[in-house]
Formats: sequence, structure tokens, C-alpha cells
Amino acid sequence: MYFKVSNKDVLKGLSSNVAKCLYEVDKLSDEVFLNNNKLQSLVALEDKIEIFDSILTNGKAKDNARDNYSKNYSYFLSALNKYAETNPEKWQDVCLFVLERCVVLPIECDKEDTALKIFETLNDRGLPLEDADIFKATIYRNITEEENKNDFIEDWKNLTSICEKAGMGITGIFRLYSHVVRAETNDTSKEINLRDFYKKNNSDILNITIMPNLLELVEFWQYLHTGGEFKAESIPVDFTEENWKQIQVLYSYANDYWKHPISLFYLKNKNNPNFNEEFLVFQKKFITFLLTRFINNPTVNAVKNDIFKLCVNIWKGEAVNFPQEDLENIKNRLNDFNKGKLTFALLLLNAYSNNNQAKLTDSLNIEHILPKKWEKANFTNWQKEDADKAMNMFGNKILLEESINKSLQYSSFNYKKDGYKNSKSLKAKELASKQGDWTMADVEKCNEDFINNILTFFEANR
Repeated sequence: MYFKVSNKDVLKGLSSNVAKCLYEVDKLSDEVFLNNNKLQSLVALEDKIEIFDSILTNGKAKDNARDNYSKNYSYFLSALNKYAETNPEKWQDVCLFVLERCVVLPIECDKEDTALKIFETLNDRGLPLEDADIFKATIYRNITEEENKNDFIEDWKNLTSICEKAGMGITGIFRLYSHVVRAETNDTSKEINLRDFYKKNNSDILNITIMPNLLELVEFWQYLHTGGEFKAESIPVDFTEENWKQIQVLYSYANDYWKHPISLFYLKNKNNPNFNEEFLVFQKKFITFLLTRFINNPTVNAVKNDIFKLCVNIWKGEAVNFPQEDLENIKNRLNDFNKGKLTFALLLLNAYSNNNQAKLTDSLNIEHILPKKWEKANFTNWQKEDADKAMNMFGNKILLEESINKSLQYSSFNYKKDGYKNSKSLKAKELASKQGDWTMADVEKCNEDFINNILTFFEANR
């Protein structure tokens, strides 16, 4: 608004009044000192303050800037310019309205909780304040030396960048780290709100010493999430293909609670020369526990308490004994999970039951051999009753590369076999060499093999 009116002689009075709201102004000459603005932030990081000051000084935001200061300024500048063009006579009235009718009301709070509650109430229709924003401001405020503040700014930039490569937000890495703190303090109690957790441990955790710990943890998850493509120099381990296969199965699990014991196992054992071998044993036993527990009790809460205890045991270096489920009951219930949260993980585990199967790509889809619209795909030897029964059986499903799966869609079995030949999946290649049509007997045989493979894995890794 100031830059729009400041170069017009007829609006000198208006320009001066706007300037006095934003900048220091010489009382005698009315000279405006653009480099000395009145707006300051006690919580924004230095790099964001520089952007904010630059906008106030120059009246411009950088093209394609991604920060919120620049995006918000550009949005309102565009809206105001458009209004001024379409309503030139009313533009000055808008300026006067802002100056004379809009009031900035400061609210002083003696507690941070009170300030947050007021903010969230007033901001009810806006974007919520993320936990990471609170943690960042608290850490910055707790730093006393100016040099350390600059180090923190650089560390936070680095943390933000690595979190993106690790497929998580900054709040996500704080959540993972909270379980490291819980394990260190022998805490197996019920999980509490993340802000409340860090508030309770504010002085001990939310200071500059937390940054190396967060960076170490997020670099590990960057390594996992990218399948080893991004490996920081600080990562002392180098996973085998077998380790990567089990990580892929874990990423297919129904929730993210598996990540906490994996973090703890890495941090505790990363310098162990036998890490890969011991980690693989742990992975398989852990997967067996997660899947069998969920099959018997398909809720998030079913694994939480055992996960919390497991984290503490890992950190103490104690032997890990996973709770065991009744495999006969698992066998009876397994077919109930042929669609839903565990289907992908179980199909992946079945694929890797063949020791010759190399790690599959992460871009996989579930392929229905007998397609859902089988009538249109020349599966002429099928009856509706059998097709309805077979459609979602594990024996009618394999994992297939996304590109091949999409190219086949509702094709006939003979046509599909040509696509299966190009897959890296050994089960797909096996189907490609099959003579004759795909029948109900084939589905039932494959379903039986699937159940035997899964139960064999569970039995071997109890």
C-alpha cells in the first residue's frame, strides 16, 4: 500500500501516514527510513526475518519464492492492484479505512499455553500452528549465544531438507525422537500429546543440543525411505538386499508404530560389526509379531503397549522376546485379510518366500489375475458364483509393477501372460509360463500355497 501511494504528490498526506505505521520517519523532514521498519519478530528464524525485511524495504517478493512471507505478500499485492485498477476512485478510501478503522490489538500473556489457546481460537479458520513451529520457536528462544543461533538456523534448514527426502514433516521426526527419549527414561506409559510431551521436558530437550540427535535420526530415515539412494556420511551401516526386503514389508504395514523400535535398534546397535545379520533376525521376528498380532486383533491399539515395552528393552540392550500368537488361529483367520490394510504386506511376504526373488520395485500394484470385470476379459470358462468367490482370494493376487499392471487392466489371461513375462516378479513369470487357462482350481492351489508360505515364515521367526 505504501509503495503504491508514495510516488504520487496528491497523496503525500496519505503516504506519510502509511509510512509512519511501518517505518521510522524523520519528525522534521518526513524522510522515510525504509531500512528501519517497526515490525519485528521474536520467534521467526533469521533467514525468514531477512525475507520479511527485504519485502518491507523494497516492496517486492522474489519470483517463485516458496516461503509464506513472500507468497502471502504476492497474493495481497495482486489483489490490491486488481482492486485499484477496477475501482480507481475507491482505492484511496481503502487506504483510509485501513489507517482509521483497523486496530492492531496487542495481547500480553503470562503463559505460553494461554497465548497458544488465544491464537488457535482466533485462527480457527486458518492453517493450524504445527507442533514443529512451537518446538522451533522454543529452541531458538532458549539459545543465549548469538553464534549458536546462526548454527541453529543452518541446522534447521538442513533438517527441513532431509525430512522432505525422508518422506516426513519435521513434526514427524520430533515424534520419532520422543520415543527415543521415552526409551532412555524407561517410559512405557501411555503416549501423550506431542506438545505436552516436549513441554514436560522443555528445559532438558528443547535446546540446541537436540539438533545433532534429530539430524542423526532423520538421516537414517532418509536412508530407509530412499532405499539407500541418499546415504549420509554419518550412516555406519550398509543394508543387505535381505534387510531391504524386510524394510519394504514394514513400510507396507497398517500403521507407523513399527518405526519406533526400528529407530531404537539402529541407534543402539549401529556400530555393531554384525549389525546386518542381527538386524535381519530382529526384522523377521518383529514382522511376525506385527502381522500375527494384527490378524488376531486388527486395531492400532493392539500393538502399542508392546511397542513401548519393546523400545525400552532395545535401549537397555536386553534380550527381546516377542509375544506369540496362536498360529492355528492365524491360519483360520488369514483369508479374512485378503483385502484391507494387511493385504499388500502379506503379498510382499509371500513373494519373498522364494529365496531367489530379488527385491521388487517400490512401485507395485495388486494384480487380480482374474480381473474384476472378468466377463469383458474373455474369461469364458468361469461361472459368476466361482468368480465372486475367487476374486479377492490371495490365490488370485500377485504384486506387479505399476506400469505392467496398468497396461493389462481387464485383459484376457493369455494377453496378461505376455505382460507377466516382463515383470521382475518370479510369481508373475511362473504364471507367464502356465499352459492353458486360469481356473478356480488354480486359484485354490495358489491360495493354499500362499497360506503355507506365510505360516512357514511365522513359524520360523517366532
